[in-house]
Amino acid sequence: MWSIDSLFLLLLPVVHTAFTPHFNKWLGNFYGPQIRDQLERVDLGPKGSYGGKIDDADAPINQPVIFVHGVSDMAGEKPTEAANWFKTNGGYKQSELYSTTYFNGAQGNPLKWVEYSMKCEYVKQVRALIVAVRLYTGRQVDVVGFSLGVPVSRKAILGGHCVDTGEFLGGPLTKFIDTYVGVAGPNHGIALQV
Repeated sequence: MWSIDSLFLLLLPVVHTAFTPHFNKWLGNFYGPQIRDQLERVDLGPKGSYGGKIDDADAPINQPVIFVHGVSDMAGEKPTEAANWFKTNGGYKQSELYSTTYFNGAQGNPLKWVEYSMKCEYVKQVRALIVAVRLYTGRQVDVVGFSLGVPVSRKAILGGHCVDTGEFLGGPLTKFIDTYVGVAGPNHGIALQV
């Protein structure tokens, strides 16, 4: 028997955090369990990631959107708020909205942001999600980056050499990206004020 609360929750257009079983299985088959786990971030609980189809018949209508969080954030925090806006105002489905957590969020520490920087490991993780969503959906994708997620996602899209390790990421992914939006990105770095 359905309760009023459960019916209400079914009617709300909210993004469910964590990858769907369908996307999880696809990632495991295509990339292997190590990359799947790196993208899904179940170690962070329900805020580590989201996205994926319900089943093979769940074809995207809208172009998939990938959200890249900022400093001291996780996929299931501010990017979920943005994804919920797309569901409520744009008619997007869960299978058209994706995000992963490239670090570990604030972890209850308001000074955790000082540990964030432009790391190759973050760029590679975001790049892997972009490629995965493109292959999984068969569609070009849109990318929305917030704060540090702006330069991280820009580098993931543009490819080339990592700034910290010199590792070659590969060529640009621009042909897979339809629209890119950067929100409050530190594109020229930040100046700490003491």
